[in-house]
Amino acid sequence: MIPVITLLYNGIARLVNTGADMENLFMAFMYYGTGLLFMVIGNYLPKVKQNNTIGIRVIWTLQDEENWNATHRFSGKLWMASGILCMLCGLFEESMAALVLYIVSIMAAAIISILYSYLFYKKKIATGEKLKIQYNKKTIGVSGIITILTIIFGIWTLFLGSIEIRFEDKDFTIEAQGWSDYTVDYAQIDSISYEENSSQNRNDYRTNGLGNLRYAMGNFRNDVYGDYIRYTHSSCHSYVVMSIDGKILVVNGENDSATKEIYHTISEKVSNELK
Repeated sequence: MIPVITLLYNGIARLVNTGADMENLFMAFMYYGTGLLFMVIGNYLPKVKQNNTIGIRVIWTLQDEENWNATHRFSGKLWMASGILCMLCGLFEESMAALVLYIVSIMAAAIISILYSYLFYKKKIATGEKLKIQYNKKTIGVSGIITILTIIFGIWTLFLGSIEIRFEDKDFTIEAQGWSDYTVDYAQIDSISYEENSSQNRNDYRTNGLGNLRYAMGNFRNDVYGDYIRYTHSSCHSYVVMSIDGKILVVNGENDSATKEIYHTISEKVSNELK
């Protein structure tokens, strides 16, 4: 319990230091709550007797008590480790890598538990022991489809979204799939600059928006800009930074060349507006 208490204490301390908002509190609850839940389940699994309601309920465990016991002893340790890993991810909740690791650790706990049960079954068969395993092809098919769809959905959310900037005579609109669009009048732009790595290593975190492996959209906060609005591609580390009626907007393209083109286009439009 001491490592668990230490992780919880460090997580709470980080939240206090960063001035936690609702999203940070939600992410902390997700990481630490899931981690604690997995540790409780991991501690309980080895004690679960063979049944049709609770546990690693696959065909090899349900029809072989020895397989059930071995699988649940192994899975108890595995789920405990997954729980600790989830809580460690909570210490780096601003990082997208932490979210990916969190998802992978949860999926691994479930998949490896099932795989262990199957390998235990195959090992017993290899010794010459005869086991009557009755397969329900319909149930296996439905379970397989649900598992595949769940994995596809999880991967899809990591790459969801798109960002396109549409330029008009008087304004431009950031058209975002996955978050709300954002329109800016050129006359509202007080200043504009092209910067490289401007939002890196400055305690940057999302306060209300979408963030995955490809995009960051919505409201963010860091040590330099404070609260600001962002529509950026993760693949590019150059940015167009604008001050708009006291608010900061950060945008970019898929690469440095596209970002420079955005900068020159907006700068030209702003200059024409001032004439």
